[in-house]
Amino acid sequence: MKVWNARRKVIKVIFDDWEESHKILYRYYECLTVIMPRTIYDIQKSQINRSEYLF
Repeated sequence: MKVWNARRKVIKVIFDDWEESHKILYRYYECLTVIMPRTIYDIQKSQINRSEYLF
């Protein structure tokens, strides 16, 4: 269990938090639509697998 926790901590340091990355992505797309008003985006989150996002 200690190895698993250490692995999770290292991955979080290297890749940052998954949820935080997607929050930034949502803001990016909102800014993009301000700059380029005709831009359309649709982000769908899977209800079955929380880590699966479709763009």
